[in-house]
Amino acid sequence: MIKYTSNKPGYITTMSAIIVGAISIAIVISFLSEGIDSTKNSASNIYAAHARVITQACAEEALQKIRDNTSYTGNFNLIFSNGTCSSTVSTTGLPNITIIAQGSSTTVTKKIKILINQISPKINISSWQEVADF
Repeated sequence: MIKYTSNKPGYITTMSAIIVGAISIAIVISFLSEGIDSTKNSASNIYAAHARVITQACAEEALQKIRDNTSYTGNFNLIFSNGTCSSTVSTTGLPNITIIAQGSSTTVTKKIKILINQISPKINISSWQEVADF
């Protein structure tokens, strides 16, 4: 049996310190990576919420335009401090009206499609749904 020995004292202590340091650095990098991913997800959720609210505001504005003028059709855009939206109001013949509202905040875009089947004496929304892809 061969026994290895070192002539220099502290060899095992130095190697142990290096190994413990490497493991500690790996753990810290892992925690930082998870924190960065969590922050990105939180930001994405905030942008999605902003886009949804902006899109709903655009849809509400389209409904107001229809209330003000029951024969209204057309397009308009709104600009907010945290995004923009556009809306299209079209008809296949009164009282059937379709509103498509699309809002964006940073890199997230949301879209709503609203179907109206009555405009007098009050507006009746037969469908209000968020459209996944467009």
